[in-house]
Amino acid sequence: MKKIISLFILILSMFSLYSPSQTFACSCMMPQNPEIEMEKADYVFIATVDSLNQQSQINQIFWLETSLEVTFKNITNIKWVNSPNFLIHTPQDWAACWINFKEDKEYIVYAHESDNNGRITSWLCGRTTLTEYAEDDLAAFKDIIQKNKNTPITKTNSQINYFAIIWSLITLLILLILWIYKLSKQKNTD
Repeated sequence: MKKIISLFILILSMFSLYSPSQTFACSCMMPQNPEIEMEKADYVFIATVDSLNQQSQINQIFWLETSLEVTFKNITNIKWVNSPNFLIHTPQDWAACWINFKEDKEYIVYAHESDNNGRITSWLCGRTTLTEYAEDDLAAFKDIIQKNKNTPITKTNSQINYFAIIWSLITLLILLILWIYKLSKQKNTD
């Protein structure tokens, strides 16, 4: 009897290790039209997948999460992308509606900044798709795409420029305070 109970417990424990999320399919509402989805997205661009890299991390409830890190090249900016290479993540799980990106394929990507881990993500429930299936999106953004296709994205040092501007303003402010202090001291000594 002990052997049967032990076998039963062993079988139950094996089922508890099985992840039930692997059995559920992705389900989500249909995305809205391209203009509305662009307003909701933090980044929208057309690009070719340069590389794919699988990432794994333990989340807050000690569950191993895997995601696909996708690096893009040949980017045509539609909304807020200012880098010639762009990196996003997509959950690598059908239940989480991941996108099965393929290297050297061109996509229109609607990406969002994630609140919980600071990553930029995209998933199947949005309008992200291969450009060959994105007729509505390409038509909706035709003018933006045409304008930005002729203006290649280059690496910018915008953060350094802002830093330099702020540092210059602080320096000027300090010099102004010192000058005013010196003038007031001279008036007091005269």
